[in-house]
Amino acid sequence: MDRQGMKTIAVWLALVLMLVGAYRLSGEWSFIRSLGFVVVGIGVLAILGTLAGKRPWIKMSNEALENFNRGHFGKALELWSAAAVLAPRAPAPRFNCGAARVSLWQLSKAREDFEAVTREKKYGKNEQLRALALPQLMLIAALEGRIEDAKKLREEVTALKQPIAPQANLADAVIDIREGRITLGHMRLRSSEIKQLNGTLGAMVAALDAWCIKLEKGETRHVDKIALYGEASSDGLKTAWPEFNAFLESAPQA
Repeated sequence: MDRQGMKTIAVWLALVLMLVGAYRLSGEWSFIRSLGFVVVGIGVLAILGTLAGKRPWIKMSNEALENFNRGHFGKALELWSAAAVLAPRAPAPRFNCGAARVSLWQLSKAREDFEAVTREKKYGKNEQLRALALPQLMLIAALEGRIEDAKKLREEVTALKQPIAPQANLADAVIDIREGRITLGHMRLRSSEIKQLNGTLGAMVAALDAWCIKLEKGETRHVDKIALYGEASSDGLKTAWPEFNAFLESAPQA
């Protein structure tokens, strides 16, 4: 803990001791007790907040988020993995590991992370977290060609009655394209919901858009494969969706 944290705890402990001393001198128990409960309660919250802010796994998670936002997904995954070890009952680091792995196209390992967050009892039943994790699982299933699994996950996403993450909308588009409904899938790709995606998923949307144009009109468009793969290799997408990967290999670099 840093010096400021120690000062915060020292101040609140001093207040508690002052209240105990005031009670001994005055004997006015009811007032002092009531005031004491308030001060002690606030003090405990302050101390817990100070301690929580200094937990190593929280600092790691914050650093990981900074790396993730800069596109350094490998470093973010390294830090979130370490945070998950330090805080095995906290679901956020494990969920974030999955997000980093999706950005690295490590789809099977990302699936394990998201399934752990949504299925394991130790993480509880956090509906908001499930509302974020299930669309990720749905997208992974769609990308891997597990269409029936993706459709079942769509039912779970809808049943939550929570705001639907854009990954679910992208998964719907992938399902349409995989099942030959190219025009419908192409239309979904251009929805306002899917346009919220950025990073590697945003690059995938642009690449899928170019592929749909190729399939519909025979026109060749450039694809930003550097943005699509980032720090990852093409192996993950090649394994998951060979047909899409073949298009990417033939498309000119933007």
